[in-house]
Amino acid sequence: MKNSFQHSYVCHLCDVRFFRTWYVEATDGIDTTQCKLSRTFRSPSIQGVEFTDQTVKEYSLDQNYPNPFNPTTTIAYTIRTSGLVRLSVFDVLGREVAVLVHNVQTAGDHQVTFSGWNVTSGIYYYKLQAGNEVRLKKMVLVK
Repeated sequence: MKNSFQHSYVCHLCDVRFFRTWYVEATDGIDTTQCKLSRTFRSPSIQGVEFTDQTVKEYSLDQNYPNPFNPTTTIAYTIRTSGLVRLSVFDVLGREVAVLVHNVQTAGDHQVTFSGWNVTSGIYYYKLQAGNEVRLKKMVLVK
């Protein structure tokens, strides 16, 4: 089957730092895969930047990176509306081992770092709760 790719990107200007998010969608005629890549960088001059609609259309919880990790990993997520957000980490027995976020946040892209220094190697789950939305992902700590 022939693959067709559509891509777009969004660029946010904040002081002298740029936060870029690329949204990529790949379709093979049967399934569609979507991914998001966000990076923050400094640059004295950026040319050819296209600003697009900044409206957040859905909630998302990205896979942590790196995964597996040792000892820290980054978790990125997007929330559609401002409100109370809770991001928690659980072990395989369902015990909460860390609360990474528990505060009111604005709509848009966010990221947080989880440090596994004080927990053992193994499989962990991280859960995002924002409004009525709940998302859950799995990550692996290897020491």
